Amino acid sequence: MNASDSCSARNNTAQDRTILDAIPAIAWSKLPDGSNESVNQRWQDYTGIPVAEARGQGWQAAVHPEDLPKLREKWAEIVASGKSGEFEGRLRRHDGAFRWVLARFEPVRDDAGEIVR
Repeated sequence: MNASDSCSARNNTAQDRTILDAIPAIAWSKLPDGSNESVNQRWQDYTGIPVAEARGQGWQAAVHPEDLPKLREKWAEIVASGKSGEFEGRLRRHDGAFRWVLARFEPVRDDAGEIVR
């Protein structure tokens, strides 16, 4: 990666962040392995979990422990099938209360058709 590639990557990240924050819902971007790449401001406001803490597997702290195994299974199904999917489960609010939410997942593919997010 050269200097212009690095600058371009930073600009894309800033653009991605702006787009993610503009979505009028809790939104995030996960990698195929289930790790979290980014979350929007609404995620942070709702869960109280900052971006840095939500990366990787940190997002799991916001999911009800009884729902987490089912959510992992559903994510694996979506990645394996390549199809969109939904999951209903409980998400922890910043004050510690759990609320039921409907999560929708939409695979994002690269030019070769591989799921990248």
